[in-house]
Amino acid sequence: MKKSLLSLIIFLLVSANYLHAQAMTTEMEEFFNRIDGSSLADLEAELDEGLEGLRAFSGIFTVPDSTGIMDYALSGEEEKFDDPFKIDTTVVFKAVRQFDNMGFQQSFENGKTKVKFQKIGDDYWNTVWLEEGIAEEFNPKAIYYKDGTTVTEGIADYPTSFFFEKLWGDIAVIDSIDIDYTINYTAAYDSLVLTKKSKKVKYKDGFIKVKKLDRNFVYITISDQYADRVYINALNAEGKVLNSNSSSNSPTSDDQAGAGIFKILELLEDVQTKLKKKDFKDTDAFKKYLIKKASKLEEAKDKDGVYHQKLYFEGNIESVKVYIETKKISKTVSFTAKNNSGFGDIILMQNKTHNTFLDANAKELFKLEYSPIESLGSRYFQNDSLYYHLNIEEKKLEKLNVFRVWEASNGLAFIQKAKEDGFLAYNAEHELASDIPFDDLYSIDDEYVEGISNKVSYFLNTTGDAKKLEGISEIRELLYNRMAAKSNGKYGFLDNSGEIAIPFEYIEIENFKDGLAVVAKEANKYGLIDTKGKAVIPLKYYGIMSHEQGFVWVATGDGYQLIDPKGEILVTVEGSSYSRTSSGSETTYQFGDKKYDAFGRLLSE
Repeated sequence: MKKSLLSLIIFLLVSANYLHAQAMTTEMEEFFNRIDGSSLADLEAELDEGLEGLRAFSGIFTVPDSTGIMDYALSGEEEKFDDPFKIDTTVVFKAVRQFDNMGFQQSFENGKTKVKFQKIGDDYWNTVWLEEGIAEEFNPKAIYYKDGTTVTEGIADYPTSFFFEKLWGDIAVIDSIDIDYTINYTAAYDSLVLTKKSKKVKYKDGFIKVKKLDRNFVYITISDQYADRVYINALNAEGKVLNSNSSSNSPTSDDQAGAGIFKILELLEDVQTKLKKKDFKDTDAFKKYLIKKASKLEEAKDKDGVYHQKLYFEGNIESVKVYIETKKISKTVSFTAKNNSGFGDIILMQNKTHNTFLDANAKELFKLEYSPIESLGSRYFQNDSLYYHLNIEEKKLEKLNVFRVWEASNGLAFIQKAKEDGFLAYNAEHELASDIPFDDLYSIDDEYVEGISNKVSYFLNTTGDAKKLEGISEIRELLYNRMAAKSNGKYGFLDNSGEIAIPFEYIEIENFKDGLAVVAKEANKYGLIDTKGKAVIPLKYYGIMSHEQGFVWVATGDGYQLIDPKGEILVTVEGSSYSRTSSGSETTYQFGDKKYDAFGRLLSE
């Protein structure tokens, strides 16, 4: 099962949207589809583990409510304020353009795949912060596996997280994932005011009502049809917007919610008993029983037609302003995330009893008794200062009496037998692949590795064949299959194999970013070239201040210009007062008293 059985049952039974009628809802049907294939023993184990948590949760309804209501005028505490409600749609423009060069890390645990998404080459990237009234969703569309299979069904609810590892199905090496990113935002809204004197307002076919307004606390009910479209500000006597302290909400009143939780607990304990007594013939019988019983849980059903919200603010409330969304706009973009895990042809999966070795498609080869080893890439492993080679034919780990082992992503292993020795290259079968002793090593990609011997660079392919790079130094990292390098005092670019891709004819260069690189052939004559060496921005500018997603800020000597991806000048400003903050889609540029975003749009004060 992809999600906890217990948490889903609680969600389905507590949420009013699921229990209005006797028949199963679409959401309940989807839930039961998820447990198809699970055994009754699996269901029993889920309940055994989860019911303890539900019992603890139900205890909060027996504790007297500590409201936290206070009078700020008498307490001596200062009121704290927030900005009035507004929809900042400029963030939408940034949000839909943030998913270039996406990847993910894949891991295996307990027979399952885990995935954590990331932006390749940027360990500190986070998604754009969304303000109030704006929400986002990620919808996986297709999973492409390394063995050539593609899955599009049953993946819509797979979680897309940039912070945590999430379950993504059974063990199999994923090549890439297609995802639709949708951002929804309020484009128009109505506003209503409620006070201690005017506590109820009719809005179209429903009502919004203040049930209690006491100092820093307000309790509001909202007709169900508007509940998910409401934003609330509280104002003090001076009309300033108070800072929100905490809030709670529920489709039912507190008393009814508590009664509903206890009835749900009774139902699940009844189901647990029947599972242990083997009363259910199969999973279908379990489902039928649960549907029948759930439909009769009157205590958990939302029958009052309103949604309940309680809010606390950091100040005394004089009036409440309610904003109701009348128009919502959605924008969707698609992106593909690529596997960035660096798996070799052998993958290690561990549990408390075994080290399991999988092939490149995550199919089990064999198991060995557990030992605390760490994979160095594919065939070589480490435990503290001890190193091992995996002998596939004999299905065993062979201890190596060496000082250090480093396994490159192209499958070669570089072994230093003693501290004073250089590194020699070995293949997957632990056979010597090159007799050149290397002082330093750098992984380039899955095909090549750079080795430095006596200050000379060599590029080694997967079999250990070494290409000597005469007269070339300062080789930088591979980006867009281009590495900046220096030869005879000039800079150019190599490809991953060490071949010259762009001639050495520049006095200054920067690494490629977004498919473009800053270069100069003469002093104060900068421009941008693509990966083929073609000038995209002419080499005539005093400086390239930055380039983000095709938008380029250039210094002209007298001022600055913004050039769009088509080469058209969008903004021209004079003077030398210039500053830049942040990066990527969050970049802002300050020119005197004017501020622009990363896409050259003038930002309001």
